[in-house]
Amino acid sequence: MSTESPDWTAVIRRIDTLSAAATLRDQESRRISMEEVAIGFSELAKLRHGSEPDYATCGLGTAYLLYYLAKRAVNAAIACSTLRDLPASVRVLDLGSGTNAAALALSVMFPWTHFVIAAVEPSEEMAAAGDAAVVDLPNVALRKVRATLEEVLDQDALAGESFDLVIMSAMLPYEWSKNSLAERVEFGERLWNRTSAGGRMLVIEPAAKAWELNEFEKCMVRVGMREVRVTGADVLGLDLFDRPLPCCTAVFEEWYPEFSASGVLSEWAEETLRGADVFGLGLGGRYPDLVLSCSRTIGPRPRESAYRPLQIAPAVPVVLAPIQPRVRVKTSLSMRERLLWGVGAMAVVAAIAVGVFALV
Repeated sequence: MSTESPDWTAVIRRIDTLSAAATLRDQESRRISMEEVAIGFSELAKLRHGSEPDYATCGLGTAYLLYYLAKRAVNAAIACSTLRDLPASVRVLDLGSGTNAAALALSVMFPWTHFVIAAVEPSEEMAAAGDAAVVDLPNVALRKVRATLEEVLDQDALAGESFDLVIMSAMLPYEWSKNSLAERVEFGERLWNRTSAGGRMLVIEPAAKAWELNEFEKCMVRVGMREVRVTGADVLGLDLFDRPLPCCTAVFEEWYPEFSASGVLSEWAEETLRGADVFGLGLGGRYPDLVLSCSRTIGPRPRESAYRPLQIAPAVPVVLAPIQPRVRVKTSLSMRERLLWGVGAMAVVAAIAVGVFALV
């Protein structure tokens, strides 16, 4: 890819077209009913209320393709815009691949580069829907890996393999912020071990995880990565984010009357989709994700980049005086000593009295 800024209008238009085609293809090939699409939307609506949907729900993947694929792919394309000088063939590890938004973004942004992608996704429903998204991507060879993030980091899955590019989208857990500094750095070390020499890493997270992404950035610096951060709003501008997606909107307008009349849409889903019914599907002016782009240093990792506990304050040398032997001070007398002192005192008193009488 050249160093010139891409034509974002053309990129978004291409992603919109491919996303709409993938949605229609998935619904037809897997014979997903409109009632199942409505159930899928009801599950996805939980995300806006802070709870996790059941990703095994049939129809959820189709609903995700229609409502989220283009948005996720555009944000992935923004992340990919930080990449420069890619080789002719790139080995990619896509962690949490979902419906293959990252594959779609890479194909659109780098049409002359061949990508061999290991797509790691634990949800069978999401992975099945994602098959429809890569049909029209001639420069992508995708291998599905049913595994969790921990299994990949522990080398239980894809053991011994390293990659030129690691993409992790919406995979940093919120509870990650509760881990100790050592645990967070260890997490970064395990990710670092999955990149080849000179490899790159793209971490894409929603703005709600700004703190987690900032802490992750510190960890990756400690393990020997260089970092650059951008945001979607900075790259595209809010005017592009506010524009509708005409192809995805056309599919939505065709489907919405039928699946909304199914009677299975939750109140949360109806609330979410009501705006789309009026204004159409778009990227959303408040949808820019945060992107962290790292590159692995070439050659041996510098020793000083290894993890070291944080020092609260610089060490101050303290000079201690040599310890002097303690001198015991006698604070009490024995019984014999007290008797002798008493006899002596009485003798003195007697002598004084004798002297006084002699004078008289």
